[in-house]
Amino acid sequence: MQASKLKLAQEWFAKGDDDLASARILLEEDGPPNTICFLSHQAAEKYLKGSVILLGKKSRKIHDLVRLVNEVSRIDNSFLPLLDSCELLNPHYIEARYPLGPPASLPKSSARLALEASEEIVAHIQKKFA
Repeated sequence: MQASKLKLAQEWFAKGDDDLASARILLEEDGPPNTICFLSHQAAEKYLKGSVILLGKKSRKIHDLVRLVNEVSRIDNSFLPLLDSCELLNPHYIEARYPLGPPASLPKSSARLALEASEEIVAHIQKKFA
């Protein structure tokens, strides 16, 4: 593998680690669930984009986790079990950041589920490329 691809993937993973650490701290400190959900989405997205690079593809500027996991699954089907977690997290890119209607705040239980889904994706990818 080219050193530049490895370095770029590691940069994506490091950014994802920061998002995941921030989401954990916010959950522990009873922070805003919408932000926890968004950061959980971001961590998963960054890990999936790093995986795309390590699997020899070019990372695209998309935020759809389902499309990303399907893309890497065409190369390596061990990513398929992550589809449910990606589906759970996908709405949090937009819904947790922007008002789409009446003001709504997500419950803490949603934040906990989003964080768990993100941690599952990150753990799978860390194990895969360790």
